[in-house]
Parts: sequence; C-alpha cells; structure tokens
Amino acid sequence: MTETVTYRNIMRELFKSINAQQDLIHKINSLIKNSDYTKVHPNEIINALEVAKALMDGETNIVLQAPMQSGKTGTIDQLCNTILKEIGFFKENQGALFLNSMTDKTLYFQNIAKLGSDRSNIKVMKMKDFKSHGFLYVKENNKSIIIRDEDQYGCGQDSSFDYGFFEKLRITHPEIPLVTVSATPFDILDAMVKNSITGKVISGVTGENYFGIKNMLNEGLIRDIPKNYNHLVPDENGKNTISKEIQEGIFHLKNFDQSVGIIRCTKTQQAEYLKEQLKSLKKTYGINTMIIGSTDGCDYPISEGLEKLNEITKFQKGNTILLIMGALSAGKDLLSMKNNIKFSIETRGRQISNAVQGLPGRMCGYHPNRDLISFQNVPILE
Repeated sequence: MTETVTYRNIMRELFKSINAQQDLIHKINSLIKNSDYTKVHPNEIINALEVAKALMDGETNIVLQAPMQSGKTGTIDQLCNTILKEIGFFKENQGALFLNSMTDKTLYFQNIAKLGSDRSNIKVMKMKDFKSHGFLYVKENNKSIIIRDEDQYGCGQDSSFDYGFFEKLRITHPEIPLVTVSATPFDILDAMVKNSITGKVISGVTGENYFGIKNMLNEGLIRDIPKNYNHLVPDENGKNTISKEIQEGIFHLKNFDQSVGIIRCTKTQQAEYLKEQLKSLKKTYGINTMIIGSTDGCDYPISEGLEKLNEITKFQKGNTILLIMGALSAGKDLLSMKNNIKFSIETRGRQISNAVQGLPGRMCGYHPNRDLISFQNVPILE
C-alpha cells in the first residue's frame, strides 16, 4: 500500500468522524488535486481534520505536535478557512485568533502573510499584545478559538503557561478552545504531566518525502562538535585560524555551484573577525561572505539579507558563506533555498528547543537536498 493510498483511507475515516458533507469533501479533494505552488498537502488536511474532530468532541485544550517545517501553518490555514465553517463550528462572523508566541518580527509578518489576509477567518496577534488586551479582543471580536504557535516558553519553573497564560485564559474564557501548534510544545505538555490541565495531544503526520532531524542523523549528515567549540582556534604559532569544521565546510562548498554555507556567530565582533579571515575566499574560489542579523555591524537585516542571498545564489550564480547573528530559528522557512545549503555550523547546544529549532531545523521539510553537512551538538539532537 502506498503512502498516498494510506492518506486517502485516513482522510475518508476522518470525514466520517466529523460528519463531513459532500461540499467539504469535494472542496478538499480539489485543493489537493489542483493547487500548484501553494500546494495543499494531504498531511495538512489530515492534521486539520484531527484537530477539527477533537474540537467537535468538546476538547478545549488541544496540542498538535508536528515536526519542523512539516506543514503546521498550512494545517491551521485549512482548519480555519476550509473546515471549521463547513462543519458548523464557526457560526456567522466567528473566527480564530492566532497568537504569534515568539518575539521575532519576521515570523510575525510571515504569519500575517500566510494566514491573516482579508479573506481569512484568522486574526494574527503578537503574544505580548494578547497579554495586554487580547482577552477583551476575543470577547469584542467574536473569536471562538485561540491558536498558539511555536510554543517554546520552556517548562517547570521557566514556564509562563500554566501559571500565567493558561490560568487567566480559563478564568476569563473557560469555554474557548486553545489549540497549541508546535514541534516542541514543552510548557503545555509539562502542565499536562503535572495534572495542571487535561487535554488532547495529536501527533501530526508528515507528508511524503519529509526530511527531518531523524533522517539527517540516520544518514550521517549531522556531525558532532565539541562542547568548547570555537570558530577560531590558535595555530602552532599562537595566531588565530579558522576551525577544522569551517575548513571542512568550505572544502565541501567548493564542490558545488550556486550554494551556501551558514555559520552561526554569537557576537558581532566574532562575526566581523571571521568575515575578515574569510575574505580571501572571494578571490581564490569566488565565495562571498556576508553577515546578517539585527545588530550593528551586520551587512544586512535578516529579511533583506536573505533576499540578497537569494539574488546572489540564483542570479549571480555565486557561492556564499552566511554569518548569522540571531537569525534563522523557529518558524523561519528557507523555502527553495534549502536546495542550495551545503553546510551549516550551529553553535547552540544547551537548550533543546533552541538547538533543534536552529540551523538543522531550518533544513527540515520537503526538498531533495542530501548534500548537506551540518555541524551540531549531536547528543542534544538525538
């Protein structure tokens, strides 16, 4: 049995479970069959139907846990704009409030572009804005479901969920379902383990040809770096030289055209010094080096830098080493650029969510690139 046939069977059973009418079934089948660049994948529909079933069953605390870059945003789009109104969950003029849980502005505007159009049933709001006036907004604007994205506040004493967000939500709006959507929903799962709340956990399915952290580890594409790793190390004369990991990455990058290597830097001074060390690559191998981030000293801000990278890679057909400062983490989708990335060095290695959602996580998704070498803390990924 092929995966496509399996998806069809699962979908058929889910349609029955929510008593879906033929209009909805036809609409979904058409979306899967006829969409092109903005293709709706079967796994997005299945995950959306699973959440819809839980809502129809009366669940008010729902966790959709799905791998990075597997289609979670598409799932929410189909849930709110295709399914819930058709099955009668949304009444007239009702809709969803989508909370952008992270502080990243790029991710916020990305979510608005994908989910918050004028024709959408979804309002995108920053978490900080919700905490100040969101509960009143829900009441005044007839929102019947709250969706919390990229839930990575930590757990235990570090959690803001069960002792802050959730407690107030349930006091003011006990009837409104909360759907948490994330690859790493640590804090809400922690609250469930502590019996602070009860709820439904849905393990999202992935689409065909999904390429994730587990695949990278199994195929030997991720290589361990030492705990005391530094981009610059002293040579036998006591002078700084680039690490053997960077050297290996550059050697690998030289084998390809229109390709990219990504190195995370922790300080602007470190990035500037490293860029100076790598400037000879332009003359020797035609490899550009640029720094992107949100601090002074960067060549470009994050979004502008990624646009410039795309321009250099696709149109100027050059190779580039990208030094990043606080960029490329949870929620960022590199889209077609994933095909061009040939090595990355991720220095995050303490917090599980930061390490996993960093550079290795940005390479998760649906693409054929298997030429990637990623240097990272392997034990934390495992």
